[in-house]
Amino acid sequence: MERLERVILWHIASFLDPVDVARLRGTCRGLHSLLPKVTVTEDLWEGEKFHIYGSDEGHWCPELYFDGPILAGNLLKLELSVVWQDQGWGNRKGELFAYLMRPNRTGEPVKIAEHRRLLGIAEHRRTTPNIKVAKGYPIVAKSKKGDFCRFMRNAGGGGGHELIVEKFQVKATSAGFYSTMERLDSVVYRHIASFLGPDDIARLRGTCRRLYALLPEVTVSKDLWGGHDFRIVGSGEGSGIPEWYFDGPILAGNLFKLELSVVWQDQGWGNRKGELFAYLMRPSRTGEPVKIAEHRRLLGIAEHRRTTPTTKITREYPIVAKSKKGDFCRFMRNAGGGGGHELIVEKFQVKATVCEVDCSTDCK
Repeated sequence: MERLERVILWHIASFLDPVDVARLRGTCRGLHSLLPKVTVTEDLWEGEKFHIYGSDEGHWCPELYFDGPILAGNLLKLELSVVWQDQGWGNRKGELFAYLMRPNRTGEPVKIAEHRRLLGIAEHRRTTPNIKVAKGYPIVAKSKKGDFCRFMRNAGGGGGHELIVEKFQVKATSAGFYSTMERLDSVVYRHIASFLGPDDIARLRGTCRRLYALLPEVTVSKDLWGGHDFRIVGSGEGSGIPEWYFDGPILAGNLFKLELSVVWQDQGWGNRKGELFAYLMRPSRTGEPVKIAEHRRLLGIAEHRRTTPTTKITREYPIVAKSKKGDFCRFMRNAGGGGGHELIVEKFQVKATVCEVDCSTDCK
């Protein structure tokens, strides 16, 4: 029930302003522990100094000054100051103003609110006005996380108008809290992802923008492992005594496939027994590696003549399907027993395709 209360309360909080969430959170200990913490931040935005000339036509020729950063929460207030003046004579038309912008579904920013004459109209002499724009104004009241402020300028039209601006500063106070439902989604999706193979995560992540943002990133890498050339002679007893060939590197993620090739042959007569095979190894709790899966006859049985077989081992086989980050492949060799058996190997190569899931990103 406590878990349910938290989800419901956080969902209610998502409809409130951060300031109201902070007030509600302060009413009792229970709500203080259940509701999200509200963070108030202050950022300083500065516009470059400029000296512009107005158009000879009309009186309204606005142009872009600069865009503020993306808001991390709702605006509480804007405190603005400037050092400015106009051309020094005639009609006064120079001004700075602002739009509250919000990206639409296609990503294009649209105007949500406008605030004209942020600091009034520039005077003929150099002045340093300042002003505070609070929640009573739409540009602040309608702001949300993800919006931004677009600052505009206008020298005025009709001929002879100028606007000279220095030290334009905006101290923006914003309040935000982390959306619980977003947090819950991220945790749930990542938990689901922990049961999937990296290739499945990559496919699921590509289905929509939301899953792309919530699910961990999958990185596909290819490594080339090579075994040294050798010529070994089999035992005189039994059918063969397998021996260690080499260990591959520690896997950075799950194996997706192994592509193998070799140049080899056996002794050139009699029974054919020479082979290469592999184990999937995983460190135990004591640190000792244990065998998780085995793949015999990786490239079949060596023939009497020199051949160059190749093969591909994919996720249908346990040695690939059961692999995890931290495992490694142990390659083995066997010339065969009973007397007279040999195995001659050159240029044994393994191209390993590994899918690594990036779990370093905090679930935010």
